[in-house]
Amino acid sequence: MKTINFFFGTAFITVLAFIIFACGIGENNTTVAETNTYFTIKNESSFALDSVVWNGTDFGSIASGSYSKKAVVAGDGFIHFYIKSKELNARTCDFFHIEQQDDIVQSLADKITAIEKLSNVNSEQCYPLSTIEKAQAPKTGKVNITDISNASANINSMVENAGNPKYIEKGVCYSKEFDDVNFNCKIVEGTEFKMSLEELTENQKYFVRAYIDNGQHQRQYSDISSFIAGNPESSSNNVSEENSSSSSNGDCKLAPLTTEATADGTVLKGASLASKLSWLGRNAVSHNTYIIEACTDESVNPYTFYYSGAVDITVILRGDGANRTLKLNSNNSMFTVKENVTLILDRNITIQGHSQNDKCLVYGDGGILKMNDFATIKDNDNCGVYLNGGTFTMTGGTILGNRASGVYLSSGTFAMSGGTISSNSASKGGGVNAQYGTFKMTGGTISSNRASEGGGVYSSSHAFAMQGGTITGNTASSYGGGVYGNISKTGGTITGYNSDQANGNKVADASGTIARRGHSVYYSASLRKESTAGENDDLSSSNKIGAWDNE
Repeated sequence: MKTINFFFGTAFITVLAFIIFACGIGENNTTVAETNTYFTIKNESSFALDSVVWNGTDFGSIASGSYSKKAVVAGDGFIHFYIKSKELNARTCDFFHIEQQDDIVQSLADKITAIEKLSNVNSEQCYPLSTIEKAQAPKTGKVNITDISNASANINSMVENAGNPKYIEKGVCYSKEFDDVNFNCKIVEGTEFKMSLEELTENQKYFVRAYIDNGQHQRQYSDISSFIAGNPESSSNNVSEENSSSSSNGDCKLAPLTTEATADGTVLKGASLASKLSWLGRNAVSHNTYIIEACTDESVNPYTFYYSGAVDITVILRGDGANRTLKLNSNNSMFTVKENVTLILDRNITIQGHSQNDKCLVYGDGGILKMNDFATIKDNDNCGVYLNGGTFTMTGGTILGNRASGVYLSSGTFAMSGGTISSNSASKGGGVNAQYGTFKMTGGTISSNRASEGGGVYSSSHAFAMQGGTITGNTASSYGGGVYGNISKTGGTITGYNSDQANGNKVADASGTIARRGHSVYYSASLRKESTAGENDDLSSSNKIGAWDNE
């Protein structure tokens, strides 16, 4: 078997197979070129290697300066010889000495292009680094963005340098966030370097860059470019972190996402709500609170608050400095709250549905939903909140203008101690339809809602316990202007038309005819309340006791 002699100064190494080495012919240190360099040698034979003393060199898995013998086993892989940008030890130079004949030299030329098509190399000959074609990372050109529409854009780039070894993959990376642009990458197939991005969000800013990869940890990216979907003039090259927030429309949601740790939780600012929710999906940690600040009005896709493997996650959603409206842009629940998650709708935030939505706007599915002052859920063509297990606690805010009850209770617990449920409508329970589960009211107001039965509240299965608050100004076309069904009232006020014709709850058909079918409360023909049930007027439909009247 042929051999190659491998020298480092006075050190001598015999290698079975083939290799390249530095020869010591100079006394002074010599600096390697500034660019870090890879040389690749095919590992086709077994050999042992020791006495590696070349500073700044990592040969295979043997570290610089190591004197431990290392066995290298034959295989189909390659050994990478890495020269860092450091000075070499004394008695080394920028020459490589290659000792071998014909086929071995040709193999080297094939694998690392160290010497092109040279043969009959003798042991006395050295070749300067300047004559060696070093391994090179591939390089891609800048990104050009064309044909920008509301929902798509075409991305074009070019291969400036195929690299050595040649690249094996090219692609495009894009994101709504500057910091995430390296993570959402797609391979570009074929010979052309073109890709069409689809299903974009109108008026959303996107960051884009091309990449090229030779499969040897030498992926190279282009500079970052940006554009705004729907704005053909928005394309910009060489975007930096400092100017990544700038946009043609000055929209704050196009700013980069920032996080700040506070005593109340981790605050997420800037960027779009979708970007913040995406960040949360990647980074949510058990037993932590995250405060999402909406900085502008936005259209929002349906989102489920659920984080696999994490528990006790609290998300607080609020407006940044002023009221912000989040409008649902498709048919579904805007937010679904699963178990192990608490969603708090806090100050300055409005959740808005639309006239053709077939789902309730917020869906509590085993998690915890809380609603505070200056939060609003409104204008949905189905119910505002649907509770299917878990809890909904309303201490403030407003639920209004929804057209299948303000709150629909299928199971779980709805606790209302503040806020207003107003101007909603349904066939049953314009304000609250408590089919199952538990509805406990200790404060707040249910007013100006409409239904066939239970203008303010529809209650079955003994679901409704009233200990405070006010139910007033609601209308039913058949029964129970204020409340229809089971009730246990030990506090609060339910007004009645017979006592207050200006503001009392009432039963009135489509023609406006006032019917005596429980203006205040209706449980049955013999158990109804037409006048106001005040703070001290207890009512119990289960025990059939209290201040009922049939006036």
